[in-house]
Amino acid sequence: MARKKFSRKEGYIPKPWPRNPMEKLYADYFNFHFTNWPTPKGRNGCYICYEVERRLHNSPISLVRGVFENEFYPKEPVHAELCFLNWFKEEFLEKTLEPGGIYCVTWYTSWSPCVECARQVAEFLNTHKYVRLRIVSCRLYYSNKPEHQQGLRNLAGAEATLAVMSPEDFQYCWDNFVDNRERDFTYWRGIRRNYYGLYERLRDILSQVNAEADTLARICWLEGAPAEGTAEWLHRKTRHTLLWKLLSPVGLPDGSHQHPLPLLPLPAHPGRAQEAGQVGLNQRRLTAQGPPTLQPTQEEVGPQLRRLGVLRQGTFLKQEPLSRKTEPGLGTTTSRETACQEDDIMEPWPSLPPKTYLFNFRNLREAPDRNSTYLCFEVEEEQPDSPESCYWGVFRNQPSHLQHAYLEEPLHAEECFLSWFYDTILSPRADYHVTWYISWSPCFECAEKVVNFLEEHENVSLSISASRLYIHDHKDEQGLRHLRRAGAQVAVMSPEDFQYCWDNFVDNRERDFTYWRGIRRNYYGLHERLRDILSRG
Repeated sequence: MARKKFSRKEGYIPKPWPRNPMEKLYADYFNFHFTNWPTPKGRNGCYICYEVERRLHNSPISLVRGVFENEFYPKEPVHAELCFLNWFKEEFLEKTLEPGGIYCVTWYTSWSPCVECARQVAEFLNTHKYVRLRIVSCRLYYSNKPEHQQGLRNLAGAEATLAVMSPEDFQYCWDNFVDNRERDFTYWRGIRRNYYGLYERLRDILSQVNAEADTLARICWLEGAPAEGTAEWLHRKTRHTLLWKLLSPVGLPDGSHQHPLPLLPLPAHPGRAQEAGQVGLNQRRLTAQGPPTLQPTQEEVGPQLRRLGVLRQGTFLKQEPLSRKTEPGLGTTTSRETACQEDDIMEPWPSLPPKTYLFNFRNLREAPDRNSTYLCFEVEEEQPDSPESCYWGVFRNQPSHLQHAYLEEPLHAEECFLSWFYDTILSPRADYHVTWYISWSPCFECAEKVVNFLEEHENVSLSISASRLYIHDHKDEQGLRHLRRAGAQVAVMSPEDFQYCWDNFVDNRERDFTYWRGIRRNYYGLHERLRDILSRG
């Protein structure tokens, strides 16, 4: 039977197969391969967006930028990292570099290097000391496997800077390495939450050392480990296999006793000959007490442990985006708290049930049984040469709860909104006016976080209308004054505001809003109290 002819979608233009190096990456390629989901499907290739600078006397000169991908033809596959190294050697290393000059290379990779690529890159950096490499990875490749973890530590030991891509890094790559046709970059759901998870994972990998490894390092220093064959010597001395996992990228030895990096001798101790007999190889004694007279300093053993990739301090994990904002004024703590929680916590509700609204938004002067805070918001976005956009929804505070057997701290509604707004909406190219209708006015801590957010983002203006005033002590009053000084408009909800929220934020089934008894009298009382609080500042 004849094969059915394949017909493409009308207007579709086949894209040519890219060749290394590429100037730009197709937008759909970038959106597919550069997503920081922990376990994505179908992302079998690796892409590297690279920048090369030459620095002479601390003066950087940008040389070239582009994109590499894995090569699958004409013979055996070659990973993108090795494709770059081969190209870099031909384009730059064969040329004469001025005395004192160095090359600074930055990689934005869709996957962190595999163990074999990490080994070859580490060898390259160890033999070319005038090349500085910074690797910023979208995802970590098999981060649960010891050999790949050790590969990352070997890179760190070769003085490569390792990091994971932040939302700002994704936007930077979109602006500089993608054929985006002047379209704005759009954050996807969970981009910052995934970033924090990968950040913590990489930090754990690069600082993965325990008391046993410290003990073995001390033994190596105290007992005079030979310059060559350090690992074999320790294995004979202690019969301890943990060290092999730390020193070898492939786990336990296979008989060849070869290591990816040469081992450096530890410094000689002047009193070792006399005191070695008193110390011996008692690991328990070394771990529990550690002889103060023989305790090596970090300056003495630091280079050796750094070369072995087992230095306790996370000195290799650096987050230094290139002249761009790193963290929001509020977002660091708030987003880290929410990173372990479920997705629906950071997503607004479209509306409130009528009973929930009428119970929580009643403007009583005393409301001891209203423990939840509900925040109805509107966001008006204005961009040059673009129609105005509007977003709305409802957030509520998140009480403390068990998540993966751990007790999560409570999260206030204001924090939920600010983290969601920063992750999904905020752009430096637009101006925003945000309106809150909130059941309780912000507490002092939330007020300070909102103030920091407004100071960090001058393109955001905020109006707050509160149903009731949360005044637990004088600090809460001070927080309201700080909000006003930061440019926020602070008011109490009028009867007309309650009706507006009923019409726009409540699933009212076309029922009319009914004023409750004392709604206007309570409004006037709260209005006078708020005016008195703000006038004290």
